[in-house]
Amino acid sequence: MVVQARAVATRQRILDAAIDVFAEKGYGDSGLADVLERADVSKGAFYYHFESKESLAESIIAAFDERLSQAVDDAFDPLSPSLEGIVRRHSPSRP
Repeated sequence: MVVQARAVATRQRILDAAIDVFAEKGYGDSGLADVLERADVSKGAFYYHFESKESLAESIIAAFDERLSQAVDDAFDPLSPSLEGIVRRHSPSRP
């Protein structure tokens, strides 16, 4: 199980590094070498987790989409109409 935990940590380090590099340089101006250097991982470690820079970007987008969906689900009050429930839940004077 130690190997699995290390692999999960490495994958997350690559994702975090890519987010930073893409934010700083833009996706088009970022090279795989920039991500590898920031994450401090080898090319082999990268390709163990991702097929390409494009698949890395797809993973970042999928994770964002998942977080966004979860945030919407968390904000929705099933006992109230959608917009009303969200507004009520996030208003400063909420009961």
